[in-house]
Amino acid sequence: MLWNCLKEAGAKRLIPLNVSGPFHTALLESASQKLAAELEKVSFNDFTLPLVGNTEAQIMKSEDVKALLARQVMEPVRFMIRLPLSKNLV
Repeated sequence: MLWNCLKEAGAKRLIPLNVSGPFHTALLESASQKLAAELEKVSFNDFTLPLVGNTEAQIMKSEDVKALLARQVMEPVRFMIRLPLSKNLV
């Protein structure tokens, strides 16, 4: 059914992916919001080493960790972009 709707909307090519869920997409916005609410109940210690996040591929500030973790659920992961930065910190 979805396949037909997409074709009717003008999709030229559809490739089904064998994945277990729509991770790192806007389809998980409600999960992101639930995680954000749960993270508000958690306290994090100060970092002893720089922490590079997958959401923005930058060194994370401690005050941004909760928001960045919640965003990571529904946003693309920038793992390959962050690797060189992480390597330079070692």
